[in-house]
Amino acid sequence: MQDADKGYTQIFAGNWTLPLSGLKREHILFDADGKQFQLYVKPVKNNLAADDWPGGNVTMTLTGDLELPAVQGEPRVFVLTGNGTGTGVFRRLQREGIPFAAGILWENDLDYPSAKALAAEVVSEKAFTTFSEVHMERAKQLIDNCEQVICTLDTENLGSLGEGLRELKEYALKLGKL
Repeated sequence: MQDADKGYTQIFAGNWTLPLSGLKREHILFDADGKQFQLYVKPVKNNLAADDWPGGNVTMTLTGDLELPAVQGEPRVFVLTGNGTGTGVFRRLQREGIPFAAGILWENDLDYPSAKALAAEVVSEKAFTTFSEVHMERAKQLIDNCEQVICTLDTENLGSLGEGLRELKEYALKLGKL
């Protein structure tokens, strides 16, 4: 399928499975404009990294998402996100070639695997913990250096652990970046 605006071919995942035990090597079959490609993946920490396919490396997250490479460079946008609300924004920024940072994300958040694959930098925290001062300061530094902040969260309806996210949103608002 041709994307008229970008002039490139999109590749759709055909069939693939992730075995529940002992992933040694797995493959994914792609079909792009009638041409089939096979992608082999190997385990890499929390994600699966792909080797040698036409178009470069991709990452398959443990949630089953297949992500293109991150745009390298200094982040221009900070995405304040969580609860699975940011993945679409990450993908849009990646397609547009805009390096971005994301955070603060708990490592068990739905957005975390895609953020790790697509963001130039991710500020993260262990699951079910309050945000450390170090991570809050790093997120604020990134917000300071970015041109824009995108917030995908409803920060008013977060529990007590979301206090840091509310603080970051207020910080971005005061800087006029949100």
